[in-house]
Amino acid sequence: DCTKIIETEIMKKTFLTLIVVFFFLFIFINGSGQIQHDFICIDNFKENYLIRVSELNPNNCWVTEIPKGSRDLQLLSENELLVSHGNGAAIYNLETGKKIKLITDKYAKIQSAQFHKDGFYYLLTIDGKIVKLDKYGNEIDQFKIKRDLDLRLLRFTEKGDFLISCKKPMAVMIVDSKGNVIKEISMLDKGYKTLQLPNGNFLNTAGDEVKVVEHTSKGEIVRFVGGIEEHKSLKLDYASGWDLLPNGNIVLCN
Repeated sequence: DCTKIIETEIMKKTFLTLIVVFFFLFIFINGSGQIQHDFICIDNFKENYLIRVSELNPNNCWVTEIPKGSRDLQLLSENELLVSHGNGAAIYNLETGKKIKLITDKYAKIQSAQFHKDGFYYLLTIDGKIVKLDKYGNEIDQFKIKRDLDLRLLRFTEKGDFLISCKKPMAVMIVDSKGNVIKEISMLDKGYKTLQLPNGNFLNTAGDEVKVVEHTSKGEIVRFVGGIEEHKSLKLDYASGWDLLPNGNIVLCN
């Protein structure tokens, strides 16, 4: 039983904590048509763990202690996972959970780490600094967005600009490579991760409302999934991490 394996591993280390924050999720359908999940999440409630839960094969379940301030995940390949740390980022083996490469550990207040198709790593701090690193972790460039900010995760627009979800201001920001804010889209609720869709719209978390909302570049809401009022029986509390699956479904971490 995968749940027992996870609980036992965490209990060995300290105590059972809430599993929160980010999912990187895979779904399979077995021969009987039943959906089975295989996902990765970060628990940063009190301790910091990287956790894999697999319904396909409980032997693939594992728990790894990771540095404080870990908040972001990115699947780099079939077997490599990029994980942000409060002081940098590292790559972990998806099969074993072991760290296989340290990108860097010399920074502070890191909220997000992403590898871009241009071949560079990008780190984002909570107060708006973006650091560009080469594949060896050497700093190539850095700049600061000149605003009073409280930021969450970094992603990219279709054009390659930085796409940032914000708590302060409560907005989605698009920033160019010089740190200039190209666009600021006001939100009604705290967001955590923003993605741009092929149609040009954006998907963003509405934390207190426990929703993932699709909105236009003007902030006009097109649709949403989740919602406290819409799913009262689930007793939803708060939305942070979420993932958009290849089939268009959305997995939301409550």
